[in-house]
Amino acid sequence: MPTRLSAESVQALQPLIREQWAQLLRALAPMLQKAIDDDAASGRTQDRRLRVGLYGYHAPMHGDASTEAEPASLKDQDDKAPRRAAARKAARRSTP
Repeated sequence: MPTRLSAESVQALQPLIREQWAQLLRALAPMLQKAIDDDAASGRTQDRRLRVGLYGYHAPMHGDASTEAEPASLKDQDDKAPRRAAARKAARRSTP
């Protein structure tokens, strides 16, 4: 079941999510770099990719009374968000 929150609660949680990501990045980045360096120094085949992340996603709840009055244009934008994110990710991959 999705978490049900108000827009105000989501907004209040955003700084905490950003800080948690920053903490994870600060702790993990040096360990990842050491593993990369150790693999290279040991001559191990470096043929694996590791993705680590933390994200927050929020959108109106669909199908309940609180969002049924939402204009269709906003609902359409929410439905397109995953495709837009995929397009941005693809563009980043193709950029040197």
